[in-house]
Amino acid sequence: MVDNASTDGSADFVRDAFPLVSLIRLPANTGFAHACNVGITHAQGRYICFLNPDTELLNNALKSMVTFLDKRPLAALVGGSLQNEDGSRQPSVRSFPRPFIALGIAFKLHHIPGLRRLFHAYFQDAFNYETSQQVDQVMGAFFIVRNFFLAQVGGFDERFFLWFDEVDLMRHAHELGWQVWYYPRAKAIHWGAQSFSKVSSYENQKQFLISMRRYIRKWHGAFAAAPLILVTPVILFCYRAASFTLSHAHGIKAKIVSRKSVHNV
Repeated sequence: MVDNASTDGSADFVRDAFPLVSLIRLPANTGFAHACNVGITHAQGRYICFLNPDTELLNNALKSMVTFLDKRPLAALVGGSLQNEDGSRQPSVRSFPRPFIALGIAFKLHHIPGLRRLFHAYFQDAFNYETSQQVDQVMGAFFIVRNFFLAQVGGFDERFFLWFDEVDLMRHAHELGWQVWYYPRAKAIHWGAQSFSKVSSYENQKQFLISMRRYIRKWHGAFAAAPLILVTPVILFCYRAASFTLSHAHGIKAKIVSRKSVHNV
């Protein structure tokens, strides 16, 4: 287990409660990709599982995925089925983002009902989650990778501090002739967004946009990434302004409630 300079006591808990776990503490948060690569260098198995801290494996998920990969020597990795806390399915398969799609996502156009259809292919809205099948990419919250493939590509690209590191890895797999699979029998609960609950919305969006434009530039060229590079400061300014406005509004509301409470007493 790699601890990316956490400050919530979780590393100490793991050390005390699970003495058999090999715990690697990093002195600073150097990004998700780097932390994964550190773990890879210490791993000895044929397969390596990457699991978000806000996931809970169900039944024999790991065993079934190992068996699945053993039967498919051309598979570089496999991702399982993610569920919400209430047992409902959580979408976990997408196609690779093209420049136009990435630009639309940057502006959150997929949240506009009339424009959602433009993003059906990217979000794989018609995907059959009941069937094992080859895909472009699976969600990075829970997947197992063949160690031989990781050695071939040199692990994760550490220029991706957060977001799109796994998308980039799976793109490499396809480019090198490997397969990426979705396997529904391996299930896990994904406690959505818990990994980012202590990170501001602005910082989330900043890292997301930086990583997305880096991915587009890497796989589609500088010209294709130019629009994203140009609009990123504008989008981040809007997020900063919105965060300030909401924070200010909550502050005013809190003062009003406080005054009402005093008056009522």
